[in-house]
Amino acid sequence: MRDEGVMVGLGTHIPDVIKYAEDKDWDVDFYMSCFYNLSRKKRESNLVKGTFAQQQEEFNPDDPIEMCKVIRQTKKICLAFKILAANRLCNSQEQVHDAFKFAFENIKSIDAVVVGIYPEYLDQINLNTKYVSQILS
Repeated sequence: MRDEGVMVGLGTHIPDVIKYAEDKDWDVDFYMSCFYNLSRKKRESNLVKGTFAQQQEEFNPDDPIEMCKVIRQTKKICLAFKILAANRLCNSQEQVHDAFKFAFENIKSIDAVVVGIYPEYLDQINLNTKYVSQILS
């Protein structure tokens, strides 16, 4: 039995994990739902291996479509992450805007997105806020 006020979430890169949790009626309040399934092949930690993640990670463009289908099928809140494909969708601000637009058009109204920022060269906080405001208005 959980303490009152304690929320439990389940995070995954694999849409089938959310489907399984839903089918088994797991007692979770929300899902952290990665737009990209980075779990298709076995990976060793980049810190241990001494390589960059981008050398081995595969970002399949069909993955967000699959995860969004699963997100829309659950009544639970989903926090969508890696919507910018680990910086791969940041070649232009139009591309960033389009990634936000896709995310918000394909998740539920109760859901949210989680994005990392690196504001050294651009005011990404204001840019991202502007995109979200435009998309949701």
